[in-house]
Amino acid sequence: MKAPQSIILRPLVTEKTTALTQDANVLTFEVARDANKIEIRRAVEVLFSVKVTGVRVAKTLGNRPLTLSPLLAPSGALPDLLDWLKRGPWESILLVGHMPDLATLASRFVCNHPNAGIDFKKSAVCCITFAGGPTSGSGCLQWFLPPKPLIMIGRCKGGDVHDM
Repeated sequence: MKAPQSIILRPLVTEKTTALTQDANVLTFEVARDANKIEIRRAVEVLFSVKVTGVRVAKTLGNRPLTLSPLLAPSGALPDLLDWLKRGPWESILLVGHMPDLATLASRFVCNHPNAGIDFKKSAVCCITFAGGPTSGSGCLQWFLPPKPLIMIGRCKGGDVHDM
């Protein structure tokens, strides 16, 4: 059995979680990735001497380090970008933009063909994951967001998003 301190890593304190605590008597914690609901319930009850009535779990990406490449700038060259990506230990990449080269890059990673129909319009975003590193045809397209949903998300979050 794991120690409660190894299951409950830290409280999550944001405006939203504070409101949940005040309005619905809900506590929010970051927990160990391998912890299940039963372990989380027991750890909270032991650490805080409370009776837990329910546990909800949401898996997030967390704070993974981001590496930005100047090769993705409009002046960057696709062959140089491919070489740079092959040297890195990337599990996944996010492609943002509308350059024809980004659509070509995504198509190569997912379908091993430069014109597979992945169409980047203004401000589109996609996530591609790799089992053994970014090579042609080894990618799996996890998600793709065209401009309209991105604009709607920005407006829902209160961001300053403009139609382009």
